[in-house]
Amino acid sequence: LGLSGAFNVGHDVGGFAGPSPDPELLVRFTEFCSLWPRFVMNSWKDSGVVTLPWMHAEVLDEMRAAMALRYRLMPTLYTLMWRAAAFDEPPVRPMFYQFPGDRLAADCDDAFMLGPDLLVAPVLEPGARSRRVALPDIGGCWVDYHTGALMRGGAVAEVPAPLGRLPVLVRCGSAVPVSRQMAPLDPATERWRGLRIYLEGGAEAWETVLYEDNGTAVDWAEAGSCRITVQVQADRREIVLSASAEGDYRPAFDRLEVEIAAGRDDRPVVTGPRAVNDGGRVSLRFR
Repeated sequence: LGLSGAFNVGHDVGGFAGPSPDPELLVRFTEFCSLWPRFVMNSWKDSGVVTLPWMHAEVLDEMRAAMALRYRLMPTLYTLMWRAAAFDEPPVRPMFYQFPGDRLAADCDDAFMLGPDLLVAPVLEPGARSRRVALPDIGGCWVDYHTGALMRGGAVAEVPAPLGRLPVLVRCGSAVPVSRQMAPLDPATERWRGLRIYLEGGAEAWETVLYEDNGTAVDWAEAGSCRITVQVQADRREIVLSASAEGDYRPAFDRLEVEIAAGRDDRPVVTGPRAVNDGGRVSLRFR
């Protein structure tokens, strides 16, 4: 669907028809669907039992954890949906789309890319508490989003996947915007935004764009938007960060709290004149 231009898609979590999912299947189904643009439990069963998040009390914590990942990564999803509307880039894409010519990507049909930087590998086998993930050769490392473990590309890795945790690998040389706001989502009251930066550990220079609006903007492509560009430059001595914003809209937060999630070593983080360093917590002002 993504390759055909249908971007805002997803599944009926737990299955629309057929028997009700057992506890493990409900959790794994929820994990799998949590990072698709459309995420909804929508079911019709002959038994009359509707699929609900709390239908199996023994896995409530795992269900909450699976759904919390979606809210944590909502700024990433929102930015990807903006890119889909503005540039016709599918947010959910098959591995071969992102890595044409890579043998591991060509043979992989049980994982997908969320944008260019997040590799999502849902657990598809009952009873499994880890899964093997084919990591395309990117000339560097992948990072386990949950544990921070580094993994080399061009190989197959065994990734831990306890119930309630969707395996997500992040490409080094990327930044992942994150939120603390859970339901209900309200841009007017969201006063914190984080940015997890994944570095290779050596010399590199790249930038990333985070998209924000008020949630109902009609002029989302121009005045109704805020496009925050973060530039990253790193060498053996230091990591240099800067941020700027375009568009008339400004979110409730005025800075990005930065976490160097991989590749920092002992290098200091150096920031521009609008940055704040509060006891080692680095924030990037963009206005």
